[in-house]
Amino acid sequence: MDGSSTVKLSNGPYGPGSVQEWVQSTRGVSILAYSRPERQQMAVLDYVMANTDRHWDNYLTRPGGEVVAIDHGLAFPEAPDPRAGIRSDFVKAFHNDKLDDDIMRSVKAVDPRELRAALEDLQLSDTAIEGALARLAEIRKNGMITGAEWPDIRRWTRHGPLRESEIPMR
Repeated sequence: MDGSSTVKLSNGPYGPGSVQEWVQSTRGVSILAYSRPERQQMAVLDYVMANTDRHWDNYLTRPGGEVVAIDHGLAFPEAPDPRAGIRSDFVKAFHNDKLDDDIMRSVKAVDPRELRAALEDLQLSDTAIEGALARLAEIRKNGMITGAEWPDIRRWTRHGPLRESEIPMR
């Protein structure tokens, strides 16, 4: 799946940090401006990462109109944020909605062992890693984001996918 800029760990003059690839882009727009596959990819990304901060300023639009995810600083929490849950209109739009076959092929192509190793390399806690793997397994098993692996999902989304009229327009 594509849709996120490359991020690398770095040791700078002030200690460890990260460097993110510069992406030529403009601000994010209503999620409806992006293709259904892109919206589903973003939903899967945000759900597996348990992103608590995907708002208008944390995704951009490439010159060709494609979405690009940025700023994952509040992703991979050890526990659900009691105030916001997963903050992502992409996730809300596809909660309890079957994901398209192409998206599911991409999800099933992710090797959980390789994902675990990559997350361990980022020095995430065991709790954060287990949560991400459980959310990935939920999607693989059900073919959708059910919210079973994110406690209190009802606080941040209603049952079923958002209707187009419920998606905020910018």
